Amino acid sequence: MLRGRDVALGISSNLAKPYRAAVEQLFPSMNNQAFSFEIGAAKPDPRITRPHWRDLIPSQEGLPEQMHLNFGL
Repeated sequence: MLRGRDVALGISSNLAKPYRAAVEQLFPSMNNQAFSFEIGAAKPDPRITRPHWRDLIPSQEGLPEQMHLNFGL
């Protein structure tokens, strides 16, 4: 449903490095992924979601943080 509306999707994960391959296998169609072990920050620290903003929507770089939706399962 979101893809049909041209919404970019990414995953921010606090999982450890050994689980990266499983995440990539389960969610192959994500536009971007950010892992806490790579970023050096874990959710809810906003530094883990910033790579998504830069890579997923570069044309909206100046968009306020309130316009980015982050949610977890």
